[in-house]
Amino acid sequence: MDFNQLKSYIAVVESKSFTKAAEENFCSQSTVSSHIAKLEEELKVKLLVRTTKNINITKRGEEIYRHACDILRLQEMMLQGVAKDGKSTLYIGATSTPTTYILPELFSRYSNINPDIVFDVLKNNSMNIIQGVEDGMFDIGIVAEQRESEQLEYTYFCPDRMLLVMPRKEHYKKIWENNDLVDGIQSPMIARNTSSEGNIDIKSMYEQMGIEHYDFNVVTRVNDQESIKRMVKKGYGVAIMSCWSLSKVEREHDFYVLSFPEALSIRSFYLVRRKNIRRNPNIQLFGGFMKLEIAKMREEIING
Repeated sequence: MDFNQLKSYIAVVESKSFTKAAEENFCSQSTVSSHIAKLEEELKVKLLVRTTKNINITKRGEEIYRHACDILRLQEMMLQGVAKDGKSTLYIGATSTPTTYILPELFSRYSNINPDIVFDVLKNNSMNIIQGVEDGMFDIGIVAEQRESEQLEYTYFCPDRMLLVMPRKEHYKKIWENNDLVDGIQSPMIARNTSSEGNIDIKSMYEQMGIEHYDFNVVTRVNDQESIKRMVKKGYGVAIMSCWSLSKVEREHDFYVLSFPEALSIRSFYLVRRKNIRRNPNIQLFGGFMKLEIAKMREEIING
């Protein structure tokens, strides 16, 4: 159970309409229906009876409605208490690379100009984040894919580029000096789990370079980029990693790094937000700040 489910339920009860409830909560009618269905499933009780003309609340539904109102009043009191301390919370959903390598630096920089913001971040895949933004769980999402929705708007955030990262050992030094991507890729590979996302099709990229799938030499799969980086540094194998994951110092002293052809290895990150909502001005301020600072950060990563 979450607050959005309760808000949807209260809005339906008070407006006697799923359409009006959706408009009030700035979400789709299907989202409201999903919230009600999940609430009924979790509580194991029928809350509403829908006919072609009316929406009727059950006896147990009336009781749940009163409890839901009490819960949201308590939530509002808690938020007001936080506001009295001068703090405001932004809820952000982001995929793995932005969560690990981009947001920490952005938060640090933003706190210097606005220390009264609390960030609540959840790492997930793009589709789940997009759904979370649509449902009101997140104020802002940072994703690597897009899904069309009348409720959402996307803006370009920043590029990402895949790199072949190799241990700082003599064997890999020769591959690096010869810029031999094919030989490098056929080395023992530490790969992301198949559940890890990215809108670059690695298999397709290999095939365009003339490497068939049976040439892969995967020795480990793991869904954590820092773990992968440590394994590469220990000499366990090579890995394909985001350009955001390596500092200039690491590129020059800890690893040998080769770049894939740009046309094959570039992907984009996007900011996703809901349309037509009464936005907290902090959302707009931080969104604008991110887009201004990201170019500086990328330049610093490349040039140190």
